[in-house]
Amino acid sequence: MKIQKRLHNLLMFISIIFSSVLVHSQSTEEKIADITAQYFELDRENYHLQFNKGTYLTNETIWFKGFVFDKKNNTPYIETTNIYVNFFTPEGEKIGSKLLYAHDGIFQGDFKLNSSLKTGKYYFQVHTNWSNNFSEDESGVFRVEIINDSDGNISYLNNEPIVEFHPEGGVFLTGVNNIIGIAITDCNHEGLSISNGKVLNGKGEEISSFQTNAFGYGKFEILQARKENYHIVINYNNHQITKSLPQPQDTGTMLTVNNYSNESKTFISIRTNEQTKSTLAGKKLYLTVNQNDKINIVNFQVKENDHPIVLANTNLFDGVNIIRIIDENLNQLNERIIYKAHKNSFELNLETIKKNQDTVQVNAMSTTSNIKLGISILPEGSICSNTENTIFNSLLLTPYLKHSVPNAGLLFENPSRAKNFDLDLILLNQKSSKYDWSAMRNAPVIKYSFNKGLTLKGVINETLDQREKYKVQLFSFTGGINEFAEITDKNEFYFNNFIASDSLKVNFTLVKNGEKYKELNYYPQIVNNDKPFLKSLNRKQSSCISNQKITNSAPIDVPTLKDAVQLDDVTLINKSKKVVFDNMGKFGNSMSKAYKISDDDYKMYSNVVQYLAGHGFDAGSQMGNVYIRGRTKVSMTKPNIPSIYLDDNQLYEFNELDNFSLKYISEIYIDKNGTSIQSTGTGVIKIYTNKDYRSAPRKSKSKSFLIKNAFAPENSFIAPEYTSFDSNGFKKYGTIFWEPNLDSATNFIKFTMPTLKQKTVKVLIEGMSADGKIISEVKTLIVE
Repeated sequence: MKIQKRLHNLLMFISIIFSSVLVHSQSTEEKIADITAQYFELDRENYHLQFNKGTYLTNETIWFKGFVFDKKNNTPYIETTNIYVNFFTPEGEKIGSKLLYAHDGIFQGDFKLNSSLKTGKYYFQVHTNWSNNFSEDESGVFRVEIINDSDGNISYLNNEPIVEFHPEGGVFLTGVNNIIGIAITDCNHEGLSISNGKVLNGKGEEISSFQTNAFGYGKFEILQARKENYHIVINYNNHQITKSLPQPQDTGTMLTVNNYSNESKTFISIRTNEQTKSTLAGKKLYLTVNQNDKINIVNFQVKENDHPIVLANTNLFDGVNIIRIIDENLNQLNERIIYKAHKNSFELNLETIKKNQDTVQVNAMSTTSNIKLGISILPEGSICSNTENTIFNSLLLTPYLKHSVPNAGLLFENPSRAKNFDLDLILLNQKSSKYDWSAMRNAPVIKYSFNKGLTLKGVINETLDQREKYKVQLFSFTGGINEFAEITDKNEFYFNNFIASDSLKVNFTLVKNGEKYKELNYYPQIVNNDKPFLKSLNRKQSSCISNQKITNSAPIDVPTLKDAVQLDDVTLINKSKKVVFDNMGKFGNSMSKAYKISDDDYKMYSNVVQYLAGHGFDAGSQMGNVYIRGRTKVSMTKPNIPSIYLDDNQLYEFNELDNFSLKYISEIYIDKNGTSIQSTGTGVIKIYTNKDYRSAPRKSKSKSFLIKNAFAPENSFIAPEYTSFDSNGFKKYGTIFWEPNLDSATNFIKFTMPTLKQKTVKVLIEGMSADGKIISEVKTLIVE
């Protein structure tokens, strides 16, 4: 026994020593690769919101279509179902939130505006509960403009521009040539184009010059930087403005990258000074090229002050790449973000085919198949086109940056060398990527679940003998739901992965095997419908000085809407008298034959089952079990039993109608063909009770529950009713058409749109294909 114990201890000792050798023998390249793989092991979602336009008036509705992408694979993320969309004011106050249902990487929604909203930039934030697992902000943030015409035109005076300096690679170093990025924006963080910027040394001598592009980004070079006070001078609004650069540091390395001037090669330079070079002698450094869980690593030693590396672009990944210099102790020395251009888009050709008086049919031919599109139609002269939030920006660029860059998506359309240069200026001027190397040493841990649907939990407030013989039935006609759940030993029941729209009425029944339904005494609740995002809204706060705000009271030229018209109750008139049907306006009833129950009916038929037997159905009761069947079988696939609803709640067994007196019935609607609604049987019967029934005491075998704060319904687009289609207000701000659900398994799609007396319209197109290709185009279409 002692020998076995000693042998066991010896084996454990050898195992520990062997494991230690393995750990210490792991190369630095392997450590870097492992850190990267583990940090991005969990799936992450990218989001995009396609709005029907970018600028709204307070009497309009914001319509949008959403896309969910798998960050690592750049394909639609079909696993996501529960999407939260939050609506924020310009100050970052949440004023609205919706839970939306996503399927196949797509969701849609809308927010109705009101006159209390002031003019400004508003934000939409998209996230899932899963997004809370990551230290980075993995939500999507999108901005729209809202105009309250009563506010007038707002502008600001005497607000100095914001100037930021970004040394390439993150280090401004003495004794070497440095590339310095510069970003200049106004107080609202809108880019400023500067054409005459100057760089001066400590003596006030001009040593370089620069200009910024439309996004407010530029760069300049300082040769053999020294410890002195460098500063820049620009002219802005007829004022000369001076800003000082940070002091250069005495030790370190700097990194420059050029991947836009040569189509096949990327030129990299690692520079250092004499003071630093001696400390790096004989030590390896590691150049890493990283995108999500993918990484390429090159080791090298610095022997000269300028160490060049040339990479074939095949060593880069399509899209955003993060270049880092890492030392032997796994410390990051430099970082630079670059972009490898690639073809990841498709195109759509539009053609008007069939013109009617007020509409036109449009045929669309795509360069790829299996596509999902959203299309918005605006007047040709619209100033509301949403170029700030394109799907290119949302899915290709923003996921790797700490803050989005408005309108950067335009650089991906019809790429050119000039656009590639502008895109590189944007990336050079990022202080760092979203993914901090030091944070990547700690891989995320799953603390927040990946929710798929809702969980409806209930507690039965009574003792059940032989609990295993009982189940809880959940059903709803309008929701198309009929499910069963087991009862736990705690008298609880759960309906998991439950899909239900907000304000849906569902019914619960306690079912016992082999016996009739029993009354259910329960307490239900939705337990996972509110999963807030745990980080604050990712936005750059305005630095505009409020007392410098000026308002031009001249009226804004906006379109006017027609007054809403209230419809009267729908009535049916017979030869003898006017009959008002209270429920005719409800879904499907106008396609059914309507019966108003009278005193004569009550005298002729003792109950509702006999009434149905007298109106074309085989109906009766045998030993307390009610049967109702159609007399003619009209379908081979559906049972010969009608779908029956009592006050719009579907009855899954008809015994509740046994001896149900007609004195409690107000109206009956009969559709023997089942065309009024989607019927699970043959025909539809809808029975509506009167106030006598609703006030009468009774016991029900099922109890209803109104679900609140569930998935928001997918509302159909309602076009504004304008008083004029010729006004300047309509031409600037009007909305013609919005269709978020144009899907095709092929490369062909057609749709019909109203013309609203326009000869030419602007078409805003965005979408994706099943293999991850995306589109964002603005086209002009002749419709008359």
